[in-house]
Amino acid sequence: MSDLIQATVVGRLTRDAELRQAGSGQVCGFRVAATPYKSEAMFLDVSVWGRRGEALQPHLTKGQQVVVVGDLTRREFEHNGERRVSLELNATAVALVGSRGQQAPASDDSDDDKGLPF
Repeated sequence: MSDLIQATVVGRLTRDAELRQAGSGQVCGFRVAATPYKSEAMFLDVSVWGRRGEALQPHLTKGQQVVVVGDLTRREFEHNGERRVSLELNATAVALVGSRGQQAPASDDSDDDKGLPF
């Protein structure tokens, strides 16, 4: 059995999510910016596969705050002749928190302002 790194990230989308064809299915891709402990922002590419990604894509717009849980992977690639490494998150759960550009609402008993877990 291989090792697995699971991560939870809370951050904001840097651009609208994009839906693209990948083999026989679809994948929703987006980038999340998170600023842990008032340090420099970290950027993480996220993929949501299949119907879950299709359902989420219209709701994932630039500035939307999200909580993403998934498996962390390392990807190596070449850009302009330079070898680079990026971290990617294959999401197993995504929740929308707050609205675009706003903080999450205060907790109350109504379901109107709750995040949507997909």
